[in-house]
Amino acid sequence: MKKKILFWLHTKSWIKKNYYFVSNYFDVEPKCAQDFNFGYRIEVETFPVDITTTGVTRKDNSPNELLHLIDGKKVIFTIDVSGSMADDPIDNCNEYEPRNRKGCCLKKWLIGFFDELSDDTEVSVIPYGWPPDCTREKLFSMTKLDGNRETLKKKIRDYLIKSNVGTPMCTALEQSFIYGDEIDADIIVLLTDGKENCCCKTWRFGCSGAPGEYDSAHYAEEYKDTGIAVYTVGFGSTNVDDDMLEKIADITYGKYFKAETCEELIPEPKEKINVNIKSMHWSFGDLSFSEKDALKEINTVSVPVVVYINQSTFLPGSMKITLVNGELEQFVGFVESSCRIKTESNLEMYLHYPIEFTEKEDGKYICMKILNENKCQKLNCDKEIEFSGIQRPGNYKFYSKIENGKLKIVI
Repeated sequence: MKKKILFWLHTKSWIKKNYYFVSNYFDVEPKCAQDFNFGYRIEVETFPVDITTTGVTRKDNSPNELLHLIDGKKVIFTIDVSGSMADDPIDNCNEYEPRNRKGCCLKKWLIGFFDELSDDTEVSVIPYGWPPDCTREKLFSMTKLDGNRETLKKKIRDYLIKSNVGTPMCTALEQSFIYGDEIDADIIVLLTDGKENCCCKTWRFGCSGAPGEYDSAHYAEEYKDTGIAVYTVGFGSTNVDDDMLEKIADITYGKYFKAETCEELIPEPKEKINVNIKSMHWSFGDLSFSEKDALKEINTVSVPVVVYINQSTFLPGSMKITLVNGELEQFVGFVESSCRIKTESNLEMYLHYPIEFTEKEDGKYICMKILNENKCQKLNCDKEIEFSGIQRPGNYKFYSKIENGKLKIVI
C-alpha cells in the first residue's frame, strides 16, 4: 500500500532518510506516501552491537590455525631444541620477555597454547636435540590441562634449551608415534628450524656414531595406520627442510605450517577495535488509529533490514510497518485527497463515533471521539479548512470543494 515510502527507505542513505522522515513526518503522512485509504506508522530499529576484536599480523598457512585443530584433543608437542634453537644464553627468558630468540619464542608459543586450549585438552612435550644420544625423554607425559596449566607452564619456562649439536628429528618422531599409539593420542605437533641429521639417514659432521637407517618420512609412512595426524611447523627463514615437513604432513593427513619469524609464530596485536553501538530507533507516521467499531482492518509486518550508516558501517535491524483501515483513516484520506488533488469530490460512509476538525499550534487535525478518548490524525494540508464536524453515529454524505483557497467539507 505504501510503496513509495518503502522505496524512499530502501535508497542509498538509509540513516539520513530515517532522520529526514522523523524530522518532517513524525506524526503526519508525507505526500509521497499517501494513498488516501490507509493510515500507517513505521518503526525502524537497529540491533545493539558490542564487539571487541584484536587484529593481528597473519599470513596464509600461519601456525595459529593449529589452535582450533588441536583443541580438545590429546596432543604430543615434539619440539626441536637443537643448538640453533638456543641462539643466545637464555637467562631471564620467559613468556613475558621473549627477547625475540628462537628458544624464547618457542616457549612463549607453547605457553600460549596452554593458556588458550580448553580444559579437556591433554598435552605432552617431547624435546629433541643431540647429544646425549638418540633416545628422547619426555619433558612431561600426557596431562590434562584442567587444573594443571600453571604447573605445565612452569616446566616450559624452566626448561633449559642447551646448545645441542644436531637435530635427530626422525627418532623423535618415531618415539612420539610409539608413545602416542600407547596412550591413544590424536595429534603430533612437530616443530623444527632446520633439517634432520644426527641419528637419521641424513648425517652431519659432529654427530657421533653411524648415520641412522631411515628418515622422518619413513616413520610417518610406517606409523600412519595409528591414525595420529602430524601437524608440522617450519620455524625460520633458512635451513628449514620444507619438503620433508610437507611430506610428513601429507602422509599422516596432517598439515604443514610455516613461520619465518618469531612474530609469525606468535603474532603480536596490531590494532584493537572496540565497537559499542546502542540500539537506534526511528518512528514516524500517524500517532493514532481507528479503534473499536470504527476499525475495519489492521495489518502489521516486520522485516529485517540493514541500516546504511556510512561507507564502512552497516547495522542489522528491523522495520515494523503498521497499516490501518478504518473510519478515521477513510475520512482523513478524503480530506487529504480533496486538499491535494484540488477537485470536487464526494464520500458516503457510516461513522460510529463523533468526528471533528481542530487546529492546534503544531497543525491541523481530524479527531474521532471513541469512548471519551480522542483519536487524532494530523493533516498534511496547507489550506484553510472549514468543517463543522458530526456529533452522533450515522450514515453521512460528504461533499468537498475549494473556494477562495479554502477547503470546505459540506455534510
